[in-house]
Amino acid sequence: MTPQPHDRPLTPYDTGERAEPQVWSTPTRLGWEHTAAEGRRREADRFGKVDFDAAAGDTCCTVWVETGPDGPVVHLQPLATASLGVVVHGPDGRPERLRARLPID
Repeated sequence: MTPQPHDRPLTPYDTGERAEPQVWSTPTRLGWEHTAAEGRRREADRFGKVDFDAAAGDTCCTVWVETGPDGPVVHLQPLATASLGVVVHGPDGRPERLRARLPID
């Protein structure tokens, strides 16, 4: 019997357990090289950003990492939800560092 699409195991994205990452589109290296300086300034902000889409299809947040004077800085921009929980994990993977819930206006 041929497996049907509805017979496949559901992923954490399918069940809503995890928000699905959507990497922002950016120009290819060749496209970047052929873009005028003004266009590169506008497009530079798109590099490295990832939207996370909730089960309902709404984007719940955008995340990106920049290099700061003291090392990497993680940016989290809440979007379409009423609140967004934040948990920071230590090097061992345990969620012990910070727990916060951000209200979204």
